[in-house]
Amino acid sequence: MGLVLGSTQASVAAAPVDSVTVVSGPQMVLACDQFSGSTLKYAQDHGYCPTVKVGTITPQFVQSYNCGSSYIYIFNRGLRGYAYVDYGFSSSLGIVTSRRIDVAVAAIAAWTDASLMWSTTYDSGRRFAGYTGTGWQSASFSGTVWLVWGGWCTIPLGTDSAYL
Repeated sequence: MGLVLGSTQASVAAAPVDSVTVVSGPQMVLACDQFSGSTLKYAQDHGYCPTVKVGTITPQFVQSYNCGSSYIYIFNRGLRGYAYVDYGFSSSLGIVTSRRIDVAVAAIAAWTDASLMWSTTYDSGRRFAGYTGTGWQSASFSGTVWLVWGGWCTIPLGTDSAYL
């Protein structure tokens, strides 16, 4: 499910104790205007980025292109006030060789999830973030993933909130 950058979609259950809010986060974007050399050539040869012909009129802005999806959700696993998060991504343009994702949960926790990897998908698993107290809390994340062919995708800020 794709969303407009900067937007989120959430579904909140009626009972706060058992609520799990699932969010489809922003699409990852391929910034073609930042590539050069063999990385740009590879992206153009595979149709990921536009090819500009010499002598043609071109815009001064190059649009970033979708290169996957991402998600984050915050939930309480049935214990009021205890925050857990799950986040991840899926690359549609090839194998991801490394990631750097910054995560923040309410005002209680923040961390960077950075590692080498060799997959097109990543799921953080259910991570305990800490005690937030009862009430509405939020989690957010953003980051960058690097692709095996030399390109990279950014994960724009994605957020979720739930009654914990």
